[in-house]
Amino acid sequence: MKKLLGIVVLGLLLTVNAYAKDFTGKKLRCTYKTSAKENNKYSAIEFLDEKKLTIYSIKTGDYSQWRIVNVTRVYEVTPNRINLIASTSYINRENLVFRRSGTKYRCDIAPDEWDIQDYLETKLKELIADQESKNIF
Repeated sequence: MKKLLGIVVLGLLLTVNAYAKDFTGKKLRCTYKTSAKENNKYSAIEFLDEKKLTIYSIKTGDYSQWRIVNVTRVYEVTPNRINLIASTSYINRENLVFRRSGTKYRCDIAPDEWDIQDYLETKLKELIADQESKNIF
């Protein structure tokens, strides 16, 4: 009976994590392609370890300096999603759509050597230059 119980418990432990994958070091480049969020359309995700990731984005607004911000979150993996703990945000594992605060970003896997900070700084400079060209005063 003890052997049977041990086999059942061990089997359950192994099947629970069967779909979990270590994404450490992986990076996602994400874009929101609707004009409603024109200035916040670039984002990136870096998986730090088996439980933490960092989300990078460009912060714009009427009352703030335009800048790059990042936030580190804890995540869990399910067969079809990567859920951010204490949040409604998630990444669909089938199509790499990142849903954050009701916004859907389309993501793609970036090369390991891709520099997130450099990419977002370039995009931020482009956004600022574009906005300045529109300013009348």
